[in-house]
Amino acid sequence: YTEIFKRSFLIIRRTRHDSEKMVSLSLLADHWKIPHTDSTVSIMTNVDKRLFMPLLKSKILRAIDTVFWKKGDAWTHHDSFPLIAKPATGWHGEGIEVLREKKDLTNFIQEAKEDFLIQPLLNFENEYRVLVIGKTAVGAVEKIKQEGAIAANYRRGARFVKTTIPKKILKECVRLCEELGIDIGGVDLGRINRD
Repeated sequence: YTEIFKRSFLIIRRTRHDSEKMVSLSLLADHWKIPHTDSTVSIMTNVDKRLFMPLLKSKILRAIDTVFWKKGDAWTHHDSFPLIAKPATGWHGEGIEVLREKKDLTNFIQEAKEDFLIQPLLNFENEYRVLVIGKTAVGAVEKIKQEGAIAANYRRGARFVKTTIPKKILKECVRLCEELGIDIGGVDLGRINRD
């Protein structure tokens, strides 16, 4: 099997299940110079967002201010509520908590059993996902969250509806994926309700 493997092109579907095997496979592919989708760094980042925080520069899109909070650390950041806490190794919208005031944050920090990403809770008017394959944005969907849900996530009942996105934004999504070494990726976008 080793010779077949060495003559292959690997398409790695990033997932958080069996993550150690997936990362090991991409490292082995790097070692043997086997072409594969996505850089090993991007695969590892998707598995555990504590490992790498990309500092992406974009003149078109604005990243959400994010604090990577490590379990057991004191909170030393500015408090501006409401906040949303997402597990650093979370997936499909699981483990998300809304922190509406200081006491929520204090309780959360005392009880947290893992590392989290903490962001301002934004009021999105619309949410989108752009699918990028190679150097092409192949399509976009609007993510319509289920009523009462915190996140527009398919596993949490969201519907995905095909939509169109301005070409300059599609090009920027492709550029960001290229910068991170992602060959097959979904770029999530949101339009903020300013009210």
